[in-house]
Order: sequence, then structure tokens, then C-alpha cells
Amino acid sequence: ATLSAKAQTEDKKWNIGLHSGVTQYHGDLGHDFYQTNNTMYGFGGISVSKYLGKYLDASLLLTRGTLGYNNGTTQGFKSDFSSASFNLRFNFIGPEYIVRPYVFGGVGAILFDNQLNFHKEKIDYALPTAGAGFNIKLTPVIMLNIQETFLFTDNDVRDGQVAGKNDDFL
Repeated sequence: ATLSAKAQTEDKKWNIGLHSGVTQYHGDLGHDFYQTNNTMYGFGGISVSKYLGKYLDASLLLTRGTLGYNNGTTQGFKSDFSSASFNLRFNFIGPEYIVRPYVFGGVGAILFDNQLNFHKEKIDYALPTAGAGFNIKLTPVIMLNIQETFLFTDNDVRDGQVAGKNDDFL
């Protein structure tokens, strides 16, 4: 969920957003997407975006949170992370509507912290980042944003070692 401080329009091209939500893992160890009986951790972030046209925006999103996986039967992991992603967002309808759906895609990077599960800090590329969502205009300058984001990383982590190359999702 995001609370944007300024609704983007042709006259107000810049937007600052505050973000919070949950992270869930899908990879070599298993997956817990849309499940509440396994691991679920939180994150917070900030974004800056620019209005490029009636249907197109560009944004930089910086987040900090925790990611992990533990289903009770396989050896899991847990790590704090920092991520950055640059995305282009395509809005299906113009800024004059109260509810405005969109899709986005881009590139990013994730820095996993050095913790008990990892022997050193680890950087993964997030290529691509993708997702969808919608904005709800609360006032002329404040929007509520509901968004689902997928970060496809270049590697998976198992016992602090890099597993084979695959397409993992965060």
C-alpha cells in the first residue's frame, strides 16, 4: 500500500510516495505467495515518480525490509534487505478519473544483509521488476495506491550459498 503525497497531473509532474506492505518468497526452497501459514515479513519504502504523459509515469522506488522462508520441513532462511528499482508505469486511463488502474515494469537490485544465515552481504539483480495496481484519488493532492510487485532475482540462497540460476520471485 502506498500513500502518495501529491497526485500526478500535467501541472504537477512530481510525486513522492510512502510505502509499506508484506514480502513473500517463491524460489528453490518452496513458496508462500498468498499464504498466511508460512513466513510473512514487512517492508517500508519511499518513491519518487515523474509524470511523463497522460498514460505514462517513471518512478524510483527504494525499500527496506525482511525476507525469509521457513515451512517447517526444509531448511529456510531470513535476511533483511534493501532494494531499489526503476520502473515505467502505463496507466490505462487518464488522471481525471478517481480510480486509475496501471501496470509497470523495470529493473532493480536487492542487497541482502550479512546475517546468521548468510556468510557475507549478497547483491542480486532484479530483472525484471513487474506488477500492477490502481490509484484511488482521495483529494486533489493525495492518492491511495494498492500495488502488487514481483521482483525476479538472478539467484536463490540456500545455507548462505548461491544455488543454481533460476527465476525466483519476491
